Amino acid sequence: MWMSNDLSQYFTNRILRDGTPIRIRAIRSDDKQLLARHFDGLGSDSRNNRFFGIRNELTENELRYFTEPDFFRHVALVATVVGGEGVPDTIVSDGRYVAWRSAGLRPSWDSVSSMTTSAEASADSCWNVSSGSRATST
Repeated sequence: MWMSNDLSQYFTNRILRDGTPIRIRAIRSDDKQLLARHFDGLGSDSRNNRFFGIRNELTENELRYFTEPDFFRHVALVATVVGGEGVPDTIVSDGRYVAWRSAGLRPSWDSVSSMTTSAEASADSCWNVSSGSRATST
């Protein structure tokens, strides 16, 4: 369970209703290959909906931006299916928020940006990526 003020260290484990163990955690800079593999698995409609146009791959700059947030104004979490011994985790979803400055002088948290959010990821629940069914807490 997460017990820190440092969001870059956040993680929680959950079990989906179908028994699949997942981990919801802060994205890391070493997730570039995993995120690229996740992107490669998206269908063309999903890519178009998320990027508002045709995309065949993520650029190095995009991978750096998506995997190296500052965890203050830009926070990103991934949901991963936990791999076994010698098997890497698999990203099945990612979600993020990016704080934008509104017309006023204070920072505003009312703008949300997401790349490939296909599952709700919170400390209390998450969604089964394939069926949309609610997961159970561990």
